[in-house]
Amino acid sequence: GTRSGGKVFRWDNRGIGINVREYDTFKNASEEDLVTIKNVGNNMLIFTKNSISVFNGSYLRPLDLEIGCVAKNSFVKILGQGIFLHYTGIYSTTGDVPRLLSAKIQQIFDNADRASLEKACAASDGFSYFVHIGTVTFYKNDGSVKKVLNNVVVEYNLRQNNFFIHTDVPMSHMTKFVKNSTSLLVFAKSGTTGIDVFDSIYVDESGQAGGVGVSANDAITIAES
Repeated sequence: GTRSGGKVFRWDNRGIGINVREYDTFKNASEEDLVTIKNVGNNMLIFTKNSISVFNGSYLRPLDLEIGCVAKNSFVKILGQGIFLHYTGIYSTTGDVPRLLSAKIQQIFDNADRASLEKACAASDGFSYFVHIGTVTFYKNDGSVKKVLNNVVVEYNLRQNNFFIHTDVPMSHMTKFVKNSTSLLVFAKSGTTGIDVFDSIYVDESGQAGGVGVSANDAITIAES
């Protein structure tokens, strides 16, 4: 049927069944705000920071795992799966129980700044997922600071199942830009006018990323996309 007035969509961790289709009766039991809604295959994924619910067109199924997506711009689809960021690491899902991908580098996420994770941005290039997670601080046993990594970008190659850590790459936005059949991973930082190309080939051993400028016309195209 139809109805007049504004439409409200709410969600919670309720069981499956016909009642979950009564959208206006949903309550957000966790009191968390909606982060993003994404489609993967035939499933709609509804994320808060610490929960995921899956709608398949017939019923809503909550995945009560205390895992969600902490930054809406961290979600990227690669090879039919959705990859996203949580406080505890990088996960993937096709609409079922999410799988932790980043166990090899768990210390990075254990020591990452939570506020920075919530501002993360990500993009894909080829078989790789890139996500900017901000500041990572490692501590000694006595609680003093051992090392600080700034503007960290984590690269995960799905084909190799390997991780690469890049540092000192300040950004607030990242996306894939295709020109003349050439794919470029470009990034920018809020408050600046430059757009650079991120190429892991040109990241040296110190973690410094070598960006090359993007033309003004290309920058306008990227900004509008």
